[in-house]
Amino acid sequence: MPDDTLELTLTRRLREVVDGAAATEGELRLLTEQAEGLARSLAAAIAGSEAQLTALMTEHGSSVAAMAAELRRVERLRDELDDLRADLRALGNRARTLRGAWARPNA
Repeated sequence: MPDDTLELTLTRRLREVVDGAAATEGELRLLTEQAEGLARSLAAAIAGSEAQLTALMTEHGSSVAAMAAELRRVERLRDELDDLRADLRALGNRARTLRGAWARPNA
């Protein structure tokens, strides 16, 4: 997974733009690319945790605590991914609004 600081910075800026902060076309594209990359990273982390959970469940003598911890991790990652996907949809809407305004500078 990416560095938490970079993830937090990206998420913060993404939400600022979605909430109405000014952004250039280049920034909109960069935010979209970075957020999509983070979404892929989160999806991969979920897949890895699910594989680890499957291994723990089939492994004789696995601790319930380890399985519970992995389940909590998967749930947290899924929540993060769901939030990020919602932000990406909102960014797409915001980008369309901004591009429409740029196309009609006198409106």
